[in-house]
Amino acid sequence: MSANPKPTENTVTLALNEIGELFSAPVINPFSDKPVDLRGEAGIVYLHKRLRLKGLLPHPATKLKLQLPAGALPADSSNVAQLAQATQAALNRYCREQVAQNRQEERRERSVLWRQLVIVLPVCALALGFLLALATGQLTPGQPVLQGVLMIVTLFVGSIALWDVLTDLCFGWAPYVIENRSYRRLGAMEVEIETGRASDR
Repeated sequence: MSANPKPTENTVTLALNEIGELFSAPVINPFSDKPVDLRGEAGIVYLHKRLRLKGLLPHPATKLKLQLPAGALPADSSNVAQLAQATQAALNRYCREQVAQNRQEERRERSVLWRQLVIVLPVCALALGFLLALATGQLTPGQPVLQGVLMIVTLFVGSIALWDVLTDLCFGWAPYVIENRSYRRLGAMEVEIETGRASDR
């Protein structure tokens, strides 16, 4: 994949040893110049990580060009086109499944967070009542130092208990959106297959 794609470039190129490496990780080979070999990870994982780096920003790539050694390609050009179509369909199915799984995980996580919030809110209400009692001097009359210490501790405990849950409820969706956006972008790419070059560019 190009490290710094041009603004008008819409093609991502990835060199593989065989088409199966798009979905299955090869053995790590530090002597190779192919990213899938160097990192020992499937091509789709490598590509998804690169797309994910853009976050919520648009990515110009709309075409995926896979470079394979001549020996890994069918001899007939029509069979190469069929392989590209089958690979594109498989890529689309894989990305759709990943998006569906991420949605399920997000729903489960938010369900757990809402249950946690139901538990935390009464605790915070008790902490608030305790804080008001301290502020009015009902619990520690004539002991301002103890009163101040207890107020600080109460505020700290209450804020910690509530902060994590509210933060995850408000912003926990962002990683899932970025993941799913990257998978949709990858699954929608038009796949082309050609004879490989010396290295991935």
